[in-house]
Amino acid sequence: MMVILAFSIPAIILHTITQRVEGLSKMEFLGGGLAALLIFSFFGLLFSYCLLPVVVLLWFYASMSWSQHELPDFRLGFWAGLGCVVGTLSGSIAMVML
Repeated sequence: MMVILAFSIPAIILHTITQRVEGLSKMEFLGGGLAALLIFSFFGLLFSYCLLPVVVLLWFYASMSWSQHELPDFRLGFWAGLGCVVGTLSGSIAMVML
């Protein structure tokens, strides 16, 4: 859990800071990212590796469908946070397998 938090939270904060979109509320974006981090990392750790394929499929679905619409800032942050969670969970599983 500490590894996931240690890498996901700075990634979400850096992603929020480096956004160059005009009119983007960075606080809403950060809130969405942290909400995704808390929800999916908690359930990912609760169910161990069983939930990872579900989270990956949800992130792929969001990546393919949400790009076609104009979304609110919170949902964009949620999508970015979900991507950070998928990356850190996959990386932690890969490190355990080594």
